[in-house]
Amino acid sequence: MTLRLQVFSVVLAISAMLLISLDVLLPGRLQPYLVEQFSKELKQEALLIKNSLETSGSDLQMREFANRIGSLLGRRVTIISPDGQVVGDNSADSTRMENHNARPEVQQARRSGFGQSVRHSNTLGRDMVYVAVPFRTYQGGTGIVRLSLEFSVIQDAREEVRHVIYWLSFLAFLASIVLAYLLSHGISRSAAAMAKTAKTVASGDLQARTTMKGPLELQVLGRALNQMTDRLVSQLQHNAAERQRLRTILEGMGEGVLMMDPHGNVEFINPACRQMLDLPGQVQGRKMIEVVRQLELEKAMHHAVTAKRSQKLELELQALRKDVSVNLYPILKESSVSGVVVVFQDVTELRRLENLRKDFVANVSHELRTPLTSIRGYAETLLSEADLDERTRHEFHSIIYKNATRLSALINDLLQLSSLESRRETLERETLDLREVAQSVLTSMHNSLADKKLKCSLVSDPEVTVQGNRRGLEQVFYNLLDNAIKYTPEGGSVDVKIHKNEGKIRVAIKDTGIGIPAEDLPRIFERFYRVDKSRSREMGGTGLGLSIVKHLVQLHGGTIEVESRPNEGSTFIFQLPIA
Repeated sequence: MTLRLQVFSVVLAISAMLLISLDVLLPGRLQPYLVEQFSKELKQEALLIKNSLETSGSDLQMREFANRIGSLLGRRVTIISPDGQVVGDNSADSTRMENHNARPEVQQARRSGFGQSVRHSNTLGRDMVYVAVPFRTYQGGTGIVRLSLEFSVIQDAREEVRHVIYWLSFLAFLASIVLAYLLSHGISRSAAAMAKTAKTVASGDLQARTTMKGPLELQVLGRALNQMTDRLVSQLQHNAAERQRLRTILEGMGEGVLMMDPHGNVEFINPACRQMLDLPGQVQGRKMIEVVRQLELEKAMHHAVTAKRSQKLELELQALRKDVSVNLYPILKESSVSGVVVVFQDVTELRRLENLRKDFVANVSHELRTPLTSIRGYAETLLSEADLDERTRHEFHSIIYKNATRLSALINDLLQLSSLESRRETLERETLDLREVAQSVLTSMHNSLADKKLKCSLVSDPEVTVQGNRRGLEQVFYNLLDNAIKYTPEGGSVDVKIHKNEGKIRVAIKDTGIGIPAEDLPRIFERFYRVDKSRSREMGGTGLGLSIVKHLVQLHGGTIEVESRPNEGSTFIFQLPIA
């Protein structure tokens, strides 16, 4: 049932019940009321007649008075003598009437001064309402004046009142129907408006508001509905801002973030995770094992869900050549897991640096141990063998000095490389002509070139100036030329070419030496990396020269590369910004 029908039915039922109650209760209460009212009226009239009778004389006068006053009042007037005989009666022959002292209203009047009864009249043969009051006769006795009314008059009055009441009730019933309709319509319309507003809000239109009309209670309800909608809008806006903020944070993170439901279906993935795992296609809705084909990750996810604890593991993605650290965090909702957040961190570079550190420590240890072992061995021999000749002693001293010099160079190179890598070393710059710098270094290496009978040439464009540090650039040229001389056989050549190239100065140092295999080229600038380790140590190198060159060139804002083929020589090319 609709609210309108419910309210209308309730009001209609209440009205019907009132009318039915009125019809049931009214007859029983109306008749005694009318009897009482008519009795009071008869009593007043009887008292007035009593005063007149007390001044009357003979029975004849009282009989005439009864006829006259009865006709005037329209009542039956009966005058009874002290002995109970009827003296006068305007409705019957008093001479033929029996003694009335036994009548209940007469007896009651003689006892208490007023008598009343409703009974059947033997004289008239009808039901009557009697009222009797005593009076003092002219002879000093106590007579009774009695007024009576046919009971049918009261019944007629009762029916007339009932008809009036029924008509009024019927009109009131019709009015109640109209009022019930108007009331139910107003309430239902207000309630329907609120229901429509609630449905509109539930469908997603959060701008809808209800009007505060109708009864006070519905106005309060409508105001509460609007306030609830306002709070809902505010909360949704706050939640949307928080979601956007969280999404922005997740999308801006360098770590890959992936969210799954408890069944392993992907619900969210950020751009960093897509890039890290090389996932260009659709990922949401797919199983985790389909996205990242790693059984260890699937097991860790299952354990995180069942154990409700975070998990950590490291994966080697051979197809991507990456090492990835993975952390899995279960999302707990009350006592169950509603999802799992997986955080991927690319540790490839970290592992590479760790390996470099291990190699560096091993290389430094080896590079230090070799000369130290030699120094210690020859020093122990000199201390223990006192009969060594002068020539042998001088040879041992030379070997100790050579290895000590090698240690000093190694330490100096390590300190310089550490300073360059940490950017602690600041370079004082000036305008330099690279041709003049290269010529200065070649001049200082003239003897080394002559010892191996190497041809050397310097070709340069004019005005090849840069902003740089003289000592740093001299070391770049020295290290590259020193390597070229060391690894070029006798009779070979070393050429230096300096040219301008698209706003930069391009320097190429080419030799005709033994060359470098292709597989060694990517690592040639690493610390302690040697193509031929035994031969490099024999030539006195520390294995740090090219690494120092790379960092010096980069500090000058330049780049360096190498081109080489085995047995065809090598060409080291670096470029610096033109001044």
